[in-house]
Amino acid sequence: MQLIKIKVAAEKEKLRLNQIYEESKAYFQRVEGRETLPPLININEVIPAIPHERCHCLSVYYLDEIIGYLWVFDESPTNIYILHFYIDEKYRARGLARLAIQELEKRYGKTLETAELVVSSVNYLGLKFWQSVGFHTILHVYEPNTIGSNAVELELQKRINSVDEDDIGLLSVDTQNYFLGEMLHVSNEQKNKNLVLTVPEAIHEAEKLDVAEAYFIRLNNEVIGYAALVFDEKIPEKDKRYWLWQLMIDEKYQQKGYARKALSLIIEKYFRRANVEVITLSTKSSNFKALRLYKSFGFQETGEMNGDEVILQKYL
Repeated sequence: MQLIKIKVAAEKEKLRLNQIYEESKAYFQRVEGRETLPPLININEVIPAIPHERCHCLSVYYLDEIIGYLWVFDESPTNIYILHFYIDEKYRARGLARLAIQELEKRYGKTLETAELVVSSVNYLGLKFWQSVGFHTILHVYEPNTIGSNAVELELQKRINSVDEDDIGLLSVDTQNYFLGEMLHVSNEQKNKNLVLTVPEAIHEAEKLDVAEAYFIRLNNEVIGYAALVFDEKIPEKDKRYWLWQLMIDEKYQQKGYARKALSLIIEKYFRRANVEVITLSTKSSNFKALRLYKSFGFQETGEMNGDEVILQKYL
């Protein structure tokens, strides 16, 4: 199931889109000192110079809810101009805006070569985001009050890579998306040997612990796995406070290197950045594939047991 979808905005969505617009209007006025584009308007009333038939207001859906919108100008068969993009504040910091830009590019297919936009130099969050999704080339620098902002503005360009790259990320499990766990399945071997919990069972176990953080593992715009981490400062032994508690990849995506990519991301982004010194995990001694994976990352058996599972640790 796709996490993010881009659709042509419809009149029936106007109430929700206007709610997002009101939030965006306050943000851009505060940060950039400018008005922003409302949804579902005759865009020529605001920007008379561009053909309205080549401008599109697009709704951004996360699962079944609208979380943002875009205005896009088809400047040429090979270039688009992003006139406006905003995601509801409560849906930020989840990687969803990044997915929305990926889906926008896919919408245009292989003919798209470049994308361009203008961002204010004082919009630090915006600048950081656009650079993170590949807008690295500065085409033009506009002086304050030249095109509507009271600060210097930068016209940025991204060259579209026609080769799709695997984008692995984590998405926090919450009440809105927890049902996705029912779509993930362990292999027959894992099931028959009782090597791992099913994802709904794992999520239920994580909900019981205040110190557990549950995540879906995504590949681009699809959920392909599940992980749970534990950060428990109350554990007396300092070397056992931080656990990679659960990790699984859906059976359709196993043996393709995604567990390795997910584990690398978890170690670097969620443990190393938190200055964790020792990561602990446990798995059954008969789970040979998992043991091989963990040991290839430097996890070593401690000789201790966690119930019927062997304990491994990695020092960072």
